[in-house]
This record gives sequence, C-alpha cells and structure tokens, in this order.
Amino acid sequence: MGPGPTDLLPNPGGQRPASGRRRRLAMRRASSFQGNQEGKNRCPRLMIDERELKQWQEDDSGDSLSDADEVEAQAVSMISSQEGKSFEGRVELKHLKILKRIFDHADTDGGGTLDEEEFLEAFKPVMGARMTDDELRHWFLRIDVNANGDVDWGEFSTYLLLESNGKMADQARMEYVAPKSAPGTRNADAHTDMVSKLLVHSKTGKYYTFSRDGTAKIWNPRHLHCERTLHHGTAWITDACWVRNQTRVMLSSMDRKIHIYDTHTFDLLRTIKGEKGKHHAPPAPSGSGKKVLTRGYLKKVERATYGAREDATSRSDPTVLKGMADSATAIGCMELPNSDLELLVVGQRTGELLTYPMNTSGGATLTPLLTHQLHDATISKIMPIDYLGGLLTSSWDSSLKVFNVETNTVLRQLGGGGSGYGHQRSINSFSWSDSMKLIASCGSERSVFIWNPFIAKPVYRLTGHMAPLQDVVFHGDQLITMSVDKVLKVWDVRTFGCLQTLHDPNTYGPENGNTALTYDGKRQCIVTGNVAPMAWGMRKNVSAFPPTYVGHTKAVTGAIVNTFFHYVASADADTVNTWNILTGERVFTFNVRTYFQDEDDSVTSVHFDDGHRRLVTGFRSGKSMFWNFMNGQPLKELHKAVDAETSNLVHIVNKPQSFRLLCTSNANHVCLYEDLFDVYREKALRTWSHGRGRINCMCPCGPSILAYAIDGGLIVLYHVVMNVLIGTLGQLNTASIEKLVYLRPRESLIVAARSNGTMQIWNVKDRVLVHQWCKVERDICALAVDGPCSHLASADQLGVVTLYDISSIPKHAKSISPDAVTEVARFRAHECSISGLGLLQAQRLVMTSGSADCLVKV
Repeated sequence: MGPGPTDLLPNPGGQRPASGRRRRLAMRRASSFQGNQEGKNRCPRLMIDERELKQWQEDDSGDSLSDADEVEAQAVSMISSQEGKSFEGRVELKHLKILKRIFDHADTDGGGTLDEEEFLEAFKPVMGARMTDDELRHWFLRIDVNANGDVDWGEFSTYLLLESNGKMADQARMEYVAPKSAPGTRNADAHTDMVSKLLVHSKTGKYYTFSRDGTAKIWNPRHLHCERTLHHGTAWITDACWVRNQTRVMLSSMDRKIHIYDTHTFDLLRTIKGEKGKHHAPPAPSGSGKKVLTRGYLKKVERATYGAREDATSRSDPTVLKGMADSATAIGCMELPNSDLELLVVGQRTGELLTYPMNTSGGATLTPLLTHQLHDATISKIMPIDYLGGLLTSSWDSSLKVFNVETNTVLRQLGGGGSGYGHQRSINSFSWSDSMKLIASCGSERSVFIWNPFIAKPVYRLTGHMAPLQDVVFHGDQLITMSVDKVLKVWDVRTFGCLQTLHDPNTYGPENGNTALTYDGKRQCIVTGNVAPMAWGMRKNVSAFPPTYVGHTKAVTGAIVNTFFHYVASADADTVNTWNILTGERVFTFNVRTYFQDEDDSVTSVHFDDGHRRLVTGFRSGKSMFWNFMNGQPLKELHKAVDAETSNLVHIVNKPQSFRLLCTSNANHVCLYEDLFDVYREKALRTWSHGRGRINCMCPCGPSILAYAIDGGLIVLYHVVMNVLIGTLGQLNTASIEKLVYLRPRESLIVAARSNGTMQIWNVKDRVLVHQWCKVERDICALAVDGPCSHLASADQLGVVTLYDISSIPKHAKSISPDAVTEVARFRAHECSISGLGLLQAQRLVMTSGSADCLVKV
C-alpha cells in the first residue's frame, strides 16, 4: 500500500495529527463501513443520538447513581424494555448514562479500562439470558479496536455510536464492465481513422468525436449511433474544446485552421486560419518593461475586437491569426478576470504559446496579444484552471507548467527532464481534480504521476501499466488511466490503490487501440474512442452465486482456526471472512483491497498471532498486516523488505524476555519484524537468505527457535533472538518439505510432510529423526494438530484429508514405536487442493478450505 494523501500533502493549518487512542478510534471510523455482521450472533445495536451524547459529555451533572445494585437493576430494566427488538431498539441518553456507570463501577483499579473477564462480570448480569458467555466474548472482541485485550470507555461509546448510525453495513462494490462489442465500429458512419479527441456535452449528454480523418461527429450516448457529422474536412483534427459554457465547440486541424461551431444549431460560426511567416507580438504597453496585459490595454483590445457587428456575410470570411506559422497541437479558451474579453490560446509543435482575442466578426486579422516560448517541444495539452491562476500546459519536453497569461510569466514548473524527478519522457495528457486539487499526468512512460500543483516534485507514482499511457481522467475520488495496449485501470485517489483493471477485447483499425478517453458523469460510465465512442458502464460486483450465499466468491488462499474463541478466519484474494465454527455462520467480513500495493496484489497467507486476538495476512507484494479479525480494523502494517510474495507467517512470543516477533518468508528470504503494539508501521528488523533455495514452509519451535524448510529437503533451525543458525535437520537433494507443524505440548518435536507423501517426526533438540511413515502417494499441502496434540491431520492436492492419532507420543521422544501413530480416518473433503486445515479437539471437528471451489467446510 502506498501512502495516502494525508501522508503526502501538507498538513493544513499546521494541525498535529491525532495520536494514541484518538488515532486508533479515527482509524476504526474510517474502516468500520467495510464490516458486516450476520446471523444470530449479531452484537447488540444500541441506538444513541450523537447530539445527546455530546450534550451529556459537556454536562454530566445529571442524576448520580452511587449504589451498584441500583445501577444494575436499572440496566436490567433497560435491556428488558427492548424485548422483542433484538437489540435494534433505541437506547436513550439515560440508558447511556447507566452503561457508563456500569463501566466505571467494573473498573475497580481505576485504570479506565476493562479486560475481558471484568467486561463479562460487569455486563453478564445486565444482559441476562439475552446473551451467552460466548456472545459476550464476541461483543468484547468487536469493541476491542486495537486487540490489546482491554476496552476503555472511548472504544465502547464509539462502538455504540457507529452501531447506532448504521455504519457497519456492507457496501456492495461497484465496478466497470467492458462492453462485449463496440456498436459504433460496425456503423457505416464510423470514422475512417482513429479518434484524436472525445468530449461529452454535460447538458445534452451527447458524445463529440474528432478524428484524424478530418471529420467531427455527434453520437447518441444511449445507442452509440452517429446522429450528425458536424465537420467535414481532410486534415487531421489535433484538438478540440468547449467555448462559452459549451454553447460552442472549437476544433483545430493540421492545415493551420481552427473552426468554431454552435452546439445548438450546429452551424459553422467562424473559421480561423494561421498566417504563414513569422510575426512578433506588438510592443509592451507603455510603462511596462515586459509584455503584460494591463487592464487599459485589455479594454482597448475589447473595443477593437467587439466593435464590429457580426452578420451572416462576415461569417464566410476566415479570420487570420498572424504569427501562427504552424498548426495548433493544443488549443484552449479562457476568460480573464475583471474582463469580458475571451482569449484563444494556441500551442504549437515548437513549444510556443500564442494568445489571441476571440473575434466574432469575420474577415479580421488578429495579432497575438502574447507570444511565449513556453516549452522546448510540442505542447500536448492546454487547460485553463482558475484555482491555479492561469493555464496548465503539458509538453513532449516532459514538463508541466502553470502559466499566467496576464503577467506573461511561468508561475511554476512541475518536473521536466533536467529536474531529475517526474516524467523523463514526453507527456501526452493530464487531468485536473477540482475537488482534491491534484494533477495526474501520463506519457511515454508506463507510470502515472500525481502532483500537488504547489510542489515541484510529484507526490506519488502509480505503476502497473505495461505500455505507454495515452490519457488520464479524474472522476470524483477515482482516476481512470488508459494505455496504448487497450488496458484501462481505475484507481482510488484517496489511497492510490488500483481498484480495477479492464481490457478492451475488441479489434480496431487502422490502429488496434483506444486513442481518446473521457468520463460521462451523467451516465456514470467511462467513454473511450477508437473509430467510434465506446461506453464502459458500471454495475454492482455480482456473480453467479445465489443471493443468499455469504461465502467466498473467489479461490480461498488460506483458512485458520482460532481455538481460543472458536472462530475460523478465511481469506480469498481480497476479502477476509470470520466464521463461528460451532454454528457455521459468518459473523464478520471485510475487504482489504484498499491496502494493496498495486492491482496485481492479493492475499497469499493468513496466520493468528500467539494470543489468537489478531489476524496476520501476507500479500503478494511482499508486505504483511495485522488486523482485528472481528471488526476489520487494521492494526499494523509491515513494509516489504523483499520484492516477493509473503508465503508463510509465524508469530513468536518470548514472555520471559518480553519480545514479540513476526517471521515471514518471501521467496528465498526470511524477514524478521518486531511486533510493538504502539507502532502502526514497521520495517524489517533483519533479513537473511540461503542462496537461491526457496523457503517452502516454517513453524515455531519454542519461544526463540524458528524452523523453516528450503528447497532440497533441508530443515534449518534458527535462533531469532541470538540471530544465529543453530542446526539443520535432514539432507539436501531429497524430496522437498511442503509443510511443518510444531507439537507444542510434546516439546522439541515437529512434523514434516515431504512432497513424495512421506511424513516425518523430528526431535529438534537432539537433531534426530524420531519416526517416519508413508501412506499418502500425493503431494501434501496442509498439516494441522489440535490443542493437546492428540490428533494430527494432513491434506493433499486432491482434497483428501487423513487423520492420525498421535496421543501416545511422549515428550522429548528420541524414538517411538511404529504403532504410536495410527490412522483413524480418511475422507475426501474437496474436489481440489486444500488451502486451509484446522482441528478442534473438544468438539471433534475438522475445518478445511478449498483453493478452487471457494468453500470452507467443517
């Protein structure tokens, strides 16, 4: 995940960022909308009026309830009054006061927090038969935002407010859909060459296309049928823009002509042509050493420009632009502040910028008000932006410039070949976000740069395209980018994460690609241009699964059992689900796509921390994250140390020495991170590798030892505290080890599953092979043991699960009899490879997840 806008842009007003508890609560508010709770285990939704809460916090001089029994009695009465409402009723201000006093009374040490047992003791009498102990523990886990085992009143009241405002509802993600075909490309009225510019009329909704074949057409946006050919010509149309609130449209062509059409009558209002030969702008107004547009000078130009009355005869006479010796590569129209004068701005291949008054009378010869050698190469785009105080221009010289026409000065330059940052090659296009005050630019490179217009360096770089980019366009908090290989990407500007990648399946000619891009805000669709416009509509992200289906809709990458709280956490490419293993109901789900590094990122591994309160996910990009699995709250982000996916995760806690470490494997590297509760972003403490041998699996061996298997069949034992290799098990050049599992109650013993179906038990302390057997002919892909290590389960690539009784294996065994491991069951759980496996000994349950069938089974 890249840094968000708040990490990159200046802090407005110099405000200090929230810290500590307030920061965590703010993060919870930001992420809580992703969560969704379902089924009978739904937590109480207590309705609170936010204004009442604020008033109460400001004035807490209400009735004081000192007697604990009285408080409890009123609380029980409060809950009983909601009978039949399934906790969906409204808790009034007095009820919140009662809950606050219950909370304070239970806080016997005065620390301001309640641990899990204090919470249960305080609220069990209040809830009575309405909630079981397990449901109360579930409630506690959801309220405990940072998963540290304590709940303070801030977390509790914030949870109630979020519940009361209905912010826990799941929101269906919208996505764009590629059209199955392009209707316009089969139309006889389609352009004969590629579209160079595409505009959408905001009032009529019609699409205007301008092509290299010299024609301009108007299209019906609903059926994408050509309604009218606006302009007939033979010269390549290079650019087009709206004039006078879209009542007119202006286009430029390679024959040094500019045409202006009325968008209501579709009449040609004016033809403007450039004059061959060089011409210099008139001298500066008196009293100015530099050519600037003073107010008196502009008034004089206005009188000269608009003095003549326009008539039908004058329209037939072209207006001549002196000094326009070359064709216009970019055009724009702008109005100066405190003036009625409209200006025509022309950019040329030489990088020169020319400014003319917009004359409505024909037959005139216009002299440029300003000429400025703005760029060193072709000007590719011009856009007037009032917020920036002038024009924003881009060029093939790899720079963006903000130019003030009145003062004839460059206010600032963004990037450029000589600056060493930003674009180093030509810029083809850019887009301005008026809501976020950001600029996105693209060009011959495969990256999109995001700019703060007041900072010379880009604030972020978006990567992921595999070809040069043609165009970009902002829409709200989204950015759409288009490359020459017909690939479109949709980005979330708030997080700079890629939301969606689209590929145009159609074939076009004379070039097989899309050459123009815009957004239709009225119909909420992306519009691309080739030889005709094509609309990419929006729809809900739906699938072939039935409406009542609440499981995964993508391949499950991993699933793990939480034996402490009887939950299962499962993950697919971008979604994490939490299930009640006893009832099979999904209790929470959240999406992690916002935190992806790029569009190709996905979840690759899952793991619970040593206390089973936090879920850890590994990503394809190489980073990892800690989560509160009961409410989707991100708790910690671990930066990638190696550019490879995180395939294995192990959390090691050494309580006597008071340290917590997370170990990850990324290709042939092991990365070690320190797990500090008060730090949100962590960098790797250290990394090491073993040549080119990939690390297949890992497991803990006590409070300080990490065991991991590398390609070639060797198990490495590493002391993570002393940072030293302490031994190896097995030999190289044997069958690779696919999975390792630690028999914690047996101490010193680990089980290894090899790719040839061989199962081994090793004594880590004495470095000896204790037992070996082979009853499975297929590759083993998962291993699991129950809490007391009385049963061992293995799963293979064909979905077959084998269960073994290992209860007779003694501690620190150096050798065991063959009958110490006995097979007790074998069954086929899935028709595909198993990605997750877990055991609950007390309930005699086996949990499995299929990698391809999207199912989690118990």
